[in-house]
Amino acid sequence: MMEAMTPSDEPYPIPGLPPSVAGRVVTELGGANGGRVLRCLRTADSLLSRSDIEGPDLRLAESAAYNLREALDSVVRDRPAGEGGFSVGGLRVGAVQGHHRPPGR
Repeated sequence: MMEAMTPSDEPYPIPGLPPSVAGRVVTELGGANGGRVLRCLRTADSLLSRSDIEGPDLRLAESAAYNLREALDSVVRDRPAGEGGFSVGGLRVGAVQGHHRPPGR
């Protein structure tokens, strides 16, 4: 069931993400999961922007990747897996890649 976003759920701006998209994420996933997705994305963006300032000694890129993984996990949380699971998707990707492979490869 989709929940409408209330003014208190308004996400903080995320560079490059239109507010309409952020609102749609919250509407589609609900307040808790949608808000979590946006917080994770905002955290990842913040960490990556700090990596230029802080230098390579801090593991900011790895922490940003973790936050992206958490955001994606929030999208599929509490949803049933598709029939056949990941292996079916992998087979389909392989078939498409094989179909578009240049001759001789």
